[in-house]
Amino acid sequence: MNVGKPPDFDKLFAHRGGFAMAYAKLTAYAITVINKRKGPSKNGRIIEKLDAQELVKHALSRLVECEDINDGEAVYCLLRRHIDNYVRTIQKQKTNPTLVQIATSGYEEGSARISEPKVENTKNPAETSEQKDENEFYKELLAQTKLKFKSEGVEFALLELVIEGWSDRSELAALLEITPQQYDVILKRVSRAAISLKDQLLRNVKK
Repeated sequence: MNVGKPPDFDKLFAHRGGFAMAYAKLTAYAITVINKRKGPSKNGRIIEKLDAQELVKHALSRLVECEDINDGEAVYCLLRRHIDNYVRTIQKQKTNPTLVQIATSGYEEGSARISEPKVENTKNPAETSEQKDENEFYKELLAQTKLKFKSEGVEFALLELVIEGWSDRSELAALLEITPQQYDVILKRVSRAAISLKDQLLRNVKK
């Protein structure tokens, strides 16, 4: 375990374009993990509400566990594993997850803690702009995913409803005139297509 002084993150992540660029890439990765592991289940809905930047901050707080603190790529890969492992733990919880406490005080012993999300009206203009850009990105992602399915198919119809703002499982199933179980199967199919397309877009951005 490394207990020396904190590293110079800009130098550590120089191969990734410096700390700011590495942080942005890790945030994008966290968004991918959230979208991959969210779902209609109780745990899936908790994951959907996670804040990607808070996940990155949590991963950074665990760097004391890293033996190769001077190896930038090893640290970067470890941060990615921390993010995915954290979210996967929530996804696999058999009981009510205690890993994430969205609160400003008090949490169960042994649990990790993510600070309370910022209230919408406290966001500065830059954050509001970033949120708008992110929303537009996902809207466009869903629109492109929709083109991968037949226009008369239920997958196409589901994506159109989601783009319009529908999100409730039972309401979507009713609108599509299918059972909730059938909806779950279709949602997984659509999610896989969207995640695949998103990963492809992110790879293109990194090039």
